[in-house]
Amino acid sequence: MEVGDYARYINTGTVGKVEDISVEEGVSWVMLDVTQLYYDETKLEKASEEEYKPVTIREKSLEERLQDLEDMRQSMRELEDTYGDISPDGT
Repeated sequence: MEVGDYARYINTGTVGKVEDISVEEGVSWVMLDVTQLYYDETKLEKASEEEYKPVTIREKSLEERLQDLEDMRQSMRELEDTYGDISPDGT
């Protein structure tokens, strides 16, 4: 297996593109781009490009998620300020 090849982790079926290969104590470890994890090369099999789905959505950082929550809270406060005095019958 080489960097740039496509591989499938046989235990889960995860298909990724090989980003790095590291050998430690006689074991070849292969990093797949979709998980950014290293897998024992003996647990991988070659996959085709057609089976590969590149990662297009980056996981948000903690700061970005906290900012999203704060933005939602602010939107809720604004809705409450604008519409909080309206009763169920519209008066």
